Amino acid sequence: MIDIFKPYNIPLRATGHLKIGPLALWMANLPNEWRISWNHSEDPIHETIQDLVIEDSPPDSLGLGLHRFGFTDKSDSLIISARLSDRSMVVRPDNPLLVPGGEKITFVLSTPLWLRIHDGGRGCFLTEIPTHRPSDTWFGESPVQGELCYSTRTAARLRIEELPTRHHRAITMVAINNLHSKPLLIDRIKIPMRNLSLYRGEAGSFYTDNLSYDWEGEKDEIKMNLRGKPDLPGHRLVQSSGPRDPLESNLVIRTVRSFLRS
Repeated sequence: MIDIFKPYNIPLRATGHLKIGPLALWMANLPNEWRISWNHSEDPIHETIQDLVIEDSPPDSLGLGLHRFGFTDKSDSLIISARLSDRSMVVRPDNPLLVPGGEKITFVLSTPLWLRIHDGGRGCFLTEIPTHRPSDTWFGESPVQGELCYSTRTAARLRIEELPTRHHRAITMVAINNLHSKPLLIDRIKIPMRNLSLYRGEAGSFYTDNLSYDWEGEKDEIKMNLRGKPDLPGHRLVQSSGPRDPLESNLVIRTVRSFLRS
């Protein structure tokens, strides 16, 4: 396994180039400056992992994203760590999932990681770059009540063993508990990524806190529970990063009329 999330030393006047999934990243170490540029392939589940390659010069910036950072004095090292996305994800199953009355299911999905980059000398934060940037979507009851989210799709697999291993994405397990007698159709679900912690297994895979949603039959209400670190037999998980916005309470009741169809 190639580990992308670690410190890097890049000689002065050289450029470090790496790839993780759809993201190609260049980190140019210039006098008094870090120049970080990137682009994305169109395939969000592209699986290429390339460890750091030292190149003589930065790439042509045409068509690339680019951030420049100026310093009076700096080191020759950068640190890359993993974070979850900076907005909630609205996830749509490729095929809508029906939960019969009184039934409880758990499905698994994956979402792209963000790369968080710090200067390796003084440890100051530089930037975050997604391995894949999903499209924007609005989640809410009206144009003024709701929040801006990212939109992504999932196969909504019911067994974690069937989910392909991709080291540029984080796995979330979502339990749906239908406490009503009527069937519940899941055609989209909002995952509160900013409230979740990120964990890493010994094999390099990333996982988020588990989530569960309890539905009691009210058309516009659902109870969300944050279930914490996944318990995976035979896997030791270590926290990689905490939530961007910790929840004050473990239990949240949200009005999500557009989430449910029964």
